[in-house]
Amino acid sequence: GTRVPLAAAVTVSVVTGLVAGVITVPVTGVIVAAATLVALMVPRLRRVLGLAAVGCVLAAGIYVVVRQGSAHIVDSGSWPSEFGLASTLTWAGVVFLGADATVEVVRRWRSPSPDYAAEPTE
Repeated sequence: GTRVPLAAAVTVSVVTGLVAGVITVPVTGVIVAAATLVALMVPRLRRVLGLAAVGCVLAAGIYVVVRQGSAHIVDSGSWPSEFGLASTLTWAGVVFLGADATVEVVRRWRSPSPDYAAEPTE
């Protein structure tokens, strides 16, 4: 992919981070904004966003298993409320996927289409 100009990268990163912070918690928004900026400025590091998403969801699953095993939480209607961190981690995974999609859209928008780049032949 192509590298995005700094001003555009900062703008996209800030907006992405703000949306992520509203959906999850503010610290996640800051992390997503920083990761988005890095992915826009260094194209080969884009896969970090996808890996972060997978890591967050995996961490949420591990957290639930470990917490349930150590605390022996009773099955009831309030069972899900005992795993607030798992919810935060899962939503972090979702916003990292959103950031990854945003980077893809911005890069495609910045790159000329192959159809337009080709010289007309007659």
